Amino acid sequence: MKTVEQGGQNHRLALLEKYGLVASDLTVPLPSGGIIYPLYDDKSPIVDIQIRAMTVTEMDILANRENIIDLTFISKVIASCIIPPIKGWPRNPDEEGKNLTTSDLVGLLVNDDLETVMLALRLCTYGPTYNYEHQCSNCDKSRAGEIDLSAFETTELPIQPTDPGTNRFLVQDPKLLNGAPVVLKLPSVKDGEILRREVMVRESRNLDKKGSMQARLERSVLEVGETTNVSDVRFIVQRMSAGMLEALYEQVEKLEFGPDIVHKDQICPGCKHTEDVPVPLAQVVFFR
Repeated sequence: MKTVEQGGQNHRLALLEKYGLVASDLTVPLPSGGIIYPLYDDKSPIVDIQIRAMTVTEMDILANRENIIDLTFISKVIASCIIPPIKGWPRNPDEEGKNLTTSDLVGLLVNDDLETVMLALRLCTYGPTYNYEHQCSNCDKSRAGEIDLSAFETTELPIQPTDPGTNRFLVQDPKLLNGAPVVLKLPSVKDGEILRREVMVRESRNLDKKGSMQARLERSVLEVGETTNVSDVRFIVQRMSAGMLEALYEQVEKLEFGPDIVHKDQICPGCKHTEDVPVPLAQVVFFR
């Protein structure tokens, strides 16, 4: 018969604690406040989620450029790092009798909340210090920089949804669509995965690629005036002029929020030029 010292779950947990191998965890507040996700149970929004540090295997998946292109790999890694239970996210089956998982939650996350979680994963796994290379915009010389990821700024949701628990935002511009009100949604992780699959299918069939702006708007525009039929709404988007598409796309961009990683007031050691240095999120998260 094995003792605790010889084997078993308690023994292994003790070994992990002894050698500092228990994965650290971090509570991540969602910039959206969770107000755009379905409200379950006690109608409380998902205001934050708890994550653990990534393992080497999970980090290798994100470091593979081919996996980055396929968003499903990213979703699976993030879902595996979420620590349940999550307040506001039910354990019980939904109305269709399907158990809700952390993967379902990740699929609902809009890009801006997702970026915050991804940045937190990087911070939780490797710590707050990030080293980067930057080319001065004045003298073109490269220099090394260091930024504290725990000090990044996060903007909140700029406007409230039409109703709590819905990803629906009402915008209206007298110069667009004869002033008709437009209901928009923020693209989710699931939307991104579907869009990526559509692109791959079109490429395999040698079909023309849709512009990213049009493709995103076809999924972001839910209603135009009294028109709510999905096919009719997409037809309207497809028939918009380039100028009108750009103007409507600007409305979508105004809804964006989340992390903004900028190293401010950096002085070039060569020419002494001062500038703010934006650090791309993908560069921070996917590469050590």
